Amino acid sequence: MTLHQPLWLQKGTYTARNDRMSVLQGLVEQEGVVGQGAMEVFATSPASMLVNVEIGTAFIEGDVVNQQGFYSVSNMGRETVNITGASTQFNRVDLVILEIRDSEVSGTFDDARFRVIAGTPSASPVPPALPKMAIELARVTVRAGTSTITNADIDTRYRHRAILRRDMGGMIMPVRDMVERNNLVRSIPVSASQPLIVYRLNAPTGLELEVSEDGRTWRPITAKPTSREAFDMVPVISGNPSVFPDNPKSIAYVDIPDPGHPYYVVAEGAAFLGSADGKGRWQLEMVLEKGNQKYIIDRHEPAGPAREWQRVTSLVPVSIHNKPITGSCRVYTRALRISGTGSANVASKFMLRAATVPA
Repeated sequence: MTLHQPLWLQKGTYTARNDRMSVLQGLVEQEGVVGQGAMEVFATSPASMLVNVEIGTAFIEGDVVNQQGFYSVSNMGRETVNITGASTQFNRVDLVILEIRDSEVSGTFDDARFRVIAGTPSASPVPPALPKMAIELARVTVRAGTSTITNADIDTRYRHRAILRRDMGGMIMPVRDMVERNNLVRSIPVSASQPLIVYRLNAPTGLELEVSEDGRTWRPITAKPTSREAFDMVPVISGNPSVFPDNPKSIAYVDIPDPGHPYYVVAEGAAFLGSADGKGRWQLEMVLEKGNQKYIIDRHEPAGPAREWQRVTSLVPVSIHNKPITGSCRVYTRALRISGTGSANVASKFMLRAATVPA
């Protein structure tokens, strides 16, 4: 019979596998240790050919037969495992693993154990294959001729991390760096409808939260620009005085609200400038206004009198005195007459767009 008996009937019986499938399968999506420091592997003090494995809990998915379910394992005290002697000629990479043994599916033992799988010494060593019903905890580089293992030899960035069910409020997972993040997803589906979110501890301030919609590429959640656009604003009015009035509302402007963190501004603007008779010359400027202070981001001056499109842009993120911007600000374009008088009717169109980038 392929249909398992329902759990916890008063007069029913059920197997351990039935228990695992019914309970843990609904909580766990991917096998691994639970939490950032669970079952951390580190060197002994003083250094030796032993390594420590810290306390913690892990879920391991049975992969010998179908529908084997997840095993739950807890380490209640610090354990040590032995690294075998080094090669005299080459380095090697060993795996420290946590392994389940279940006589229902294989062998005669019923337990969990920490184990070291020795790699092959080589000029370009690679870690050995992982056995079934096991998770990786660390990779240990055993250097040629060494008699001690230090923390510098232990790499836990590739260790298997458990992922809880995301449709039941699965956690935002802390990861130490991009290597650990990029090796996080191993067996679960990740898509736009089932994204995965991590908190990368070594990311720049404000960019720690990252999301993946395919399990391979990641983007900072807060890096999505806060963009506002203004098109075809009020045309320039030519005539005297020769310098256009410094009034950002008269041309194109973008008000940038306070995003709640320090930021830089990137912006691009364009305008069709020139007097109707082609005799006037106008200079286009892009300005950042912060309080009562105005900072020119970029300016464009045409070679001669003409009616033409002129473009201004911030080629690099804009700061104030080499420091990120805080609070709200305004970006605008303005035109200044630099020669000629021309006609009173200047056909002009403007475009301006700006975005913030977290510092």
